[in-house]
Amino acid sequence: MTEKSDHHLKPGTLEGSAAWVHAAVLSLCVGYSVMVMVHQPPLAAMLGGRLLTTPMRSQLLQSLVLWSLVWAFLMVAGLSWARLRGGGPTTLGELVAGLWPLSLLPLALYVFDTAAWSVSPVSLYAASTAICGYCVYRTNWPAGRAKWSFPPEVRRHAPWVLLTLAITAYVIYVSLHTIANHRSLGTAAFDLGIHENTLWNTLHGGFFFSSLEGGSHLGVHTSFVMLLMLPIYALAPATETMLILQSLVVGLAALPLYFLANRMLKNSAQALLVALLWLVHPAVGGANFYDFHAIAFAPLFLFTAVYFWWCQRWRGFWITIVLLLSVKE
Repeated sequence: MTEKSDHHLKPGTLEGSAAWVHAAVLSLCVGYSVMVMVHQPPLAAMLGGRLLTTPMRSQLLQSLVLWSLVWAFLMVAGLSWARLRGGGPTTLGELVAGLWPLSLLPLALYVFDTAAWSVSPVSLYAASTAICGYCVYRTNWPAGRAKWSFPPEVRRHAPWVLLTLAITAYVIYVSLHTIANHRSLGTAAFDLGIHENTLWNTLHGGFFFSSLEGGSHLGVHTSFVMLLMLPIYALAPATETMLILQSLVVGLAALPLYFLANRMLKNSAQALLVALLWLVHPAVGGANFYDFHAIAFAPLFLFTAVYFWWCQRWRGFWITIVLLLSVKE
């Protein structure tokens, strides 16, 4: 009797009719994404069907069916090719479980589309959170077959390389766009101006004094974490420095999140997916694009504190708890 590899017992495994249902959903997700990229309809109009004309709706529907069928054909062809080679996924369930992150493609289209979020913010937040969580649960990269798995060196270093590239891309992308938004007068005195004014005054002898608030900023928010920003701001006292720093701390939060997920899931591939979902989640991007707030430091300290707690490293835990409490009252 042939022994089954461990991945058949994991919760992400798909069998029988579930594999066909998920294959259909995955095909629709990919087909939807290709349709949007080809025809480039207004995403806000896609959420509110009344904004679409009848000819446009008909054209988009035909394109959705076409590209979904093309992707379904490619999956079947790829599965047949893998079976002929004698390696890789041998069932539709295995193939879909490995490709399931592609179901995030439609969500990625909406991440920074402000018009779409103004139409239906609550439903998009709820849907994106549900999709991200389910995607982590269902995704499974089998490692039982030699031609499907990777060498140990690649498996050990690949998550680090991919996560580093993803964090770097996030920081650069968000920094450039938030700076462009600021230079095109998209920011305001509340709250970006207040934070920079407080930092500038502290740097020049007025400890936490805010000209815009008419007194000490500590009387409004006790954000002592701003003292950590002071040396960096002193080197380059500019609004752009604060926007880059905010993008950096939000992006770096993916690092302790990866460590924590890896400890809990005992699967570096799924842990990497969790960290990547943090970087692409619309709620994270939306907060980063909304001027500047000291609370942006909270996720980095919170994830690090939970990781230390999980590993029972109490010194690191209490240090990060103190840092977390310094973010805001």
